[in-house]
Amino acid sequence: GDGPHNPPRKWAGLGADMTDKEVSEATLRWWKTSGRQRVLDAGYLLVAIGGITVGLLAIEGWEWGTGDKDDRIEYIGTLVARVDDVLSREIRIVDESVEQDVRDFAQQVLATRSTTRGGGVINLLDADIDAEREADA
Repeated sequence: GDGPHNPPRKWAGLGADMTDKEVSEATLRWWKTSGRQRVLDAGYLLVAIGGITVGLLAIEGWEWGTGDKDDRIEYIGTLVARVDDVLSREIRIVDESVEQDVRDFAQQVLATRSTTRGGGVINLLDADIDAEREADA
């Protein structure tokens, strides 16, 4: 479980043997409210474990958690891509409907070292694809 938040998160981290649904459930909840506007503005959430980016999620919104604490949110979104093997940089596009520039972004940033902005097992990063598009122009 994950303490007072409902529905509880079954995992406190990620594993290579997790299904895409399990990865989504583990990474979309329960985040601190700070930083949510950055995530919403970017439209994407990059997830890192131990400073290595392992997941990219498209974010449509967020909602408050329910329970004793109301300082955590769950993002509403879809797993776009994930790292199946960090050592070989095996990256898999999960959502086949995403555009090519999002696929390219995932290939560029996943399974790379990054600076995180959190202190938990899983950390969120800015995923500003528009800034990447402008830098490439």
